[in-house]
Amino acid sequence: MKHFLLFIIISFLVSTHSTSVLSKENINKLYEDGRESFLKFNDEGFKEAIKNYKKIIDSNPDYTKAYSGLAETYSFIGYFNKEAKNEYENDFNLSYKYINKAISLDPENKDVLRAITYLHLNLNRPNDALNIARKLLQKEPENHEYLFLYWAADGKKPEDNKINRVLDSNPDFVIAHLELAKSYYRRRGNAAMAIHHLKKAIDVSDSPISRNMLGKVYRSKSLVYESIEEFNKALEMNPSYTQARVNKGISLFYIQRYNESIKALVINEKLNERFPETYYFLGSNYSKLGNREKSIAFYKKFIKITKGQSKYNYYINEAKNNLAYLNQS
Repeated sequence: MKHFLLFIIISFLVSTHSTSVLSKENINKLYEDGRESFLKFNDEGFKEAIKNYKKIIDSNPDYTKAYSGLAETYSFIGYFNKEAKNEYENDFNLSYKYINKAISLDPENKDVLRAITYLHLNLNRPNDALNIARKLLQKEPENHEYLFLYWAADGKKPEDNKINRVLDSNPDFVIAHLELAKSYYRRRGNAAMAIHHLKKAIDVSDSPISRNMLGKVYRSKSLVYESIEEFNKALEMNPSYTQARVNKGISLFYIQRYNESIKALVINEKLNERFPETYYFLGSNYSKLGNREKSIAFYKKFIKITKGQSKYNYYINEAKNNLAYLNQS
């Protein structure tokens, strides 16, 4: 009887273990589905991609592309978190971990080289990215993703024909629309084209990142109510998206909804210092509401924590002028 029970237990363990071993076809399908999810460039897509890649590794620990897939996914999670002023160091550390494993398995694999290139780009190392992108393009001159990598590493110039070739080849390539929108807006001040490409990205794969960017561009064109609508949509998708909350608070200030603006801008000490502009607009809100003491305190806090940061020069000068007026009143 004991031998019979032991046989049953061993048989169960063997059968349970064997179900975790996936066929080559299933592994390839998991990888393809994971990559498709990754290319949505949103939180849901990243989570699904990571789930697929890890499932592959559980079955086949030497499947190179699962590691390169994890590396490029975590590098973009890090990139978007850095853009949003969130914690991002651990994301890049994970990307390094997985890309090193992929390199140890197959350093010349094109998926590995692509992931390395994305990592260089997301860490703002354009020269390193350009060298690998050039190598990839020599092998596949019309590959739209390699063209994008080359364009992104070569300055992200909106007039560069490479980005047109990318979108002609794949009009639904989300990251191309997002980066081209930023390039038009930040480098050329072309809000209309930025809006066009952000809407294209949203049509293909909606995300809080795209909505937040669109809201900022709308506000720059004095479309403040439209900007609030976009920030609200971003927050519906991700209620903890601090940057969208801060941007909403700023827009609310511009339409004189001061108490609502304050509610959005007061977060906590750690996050407020990550977004120094919150202190400037809190000072401005309280000034409009006639609370001189709080207004002065927030303006002083803003000036203190932005010392030496030239990108805040306009607001620093405004805060100093406002303080001078408040101290005289």
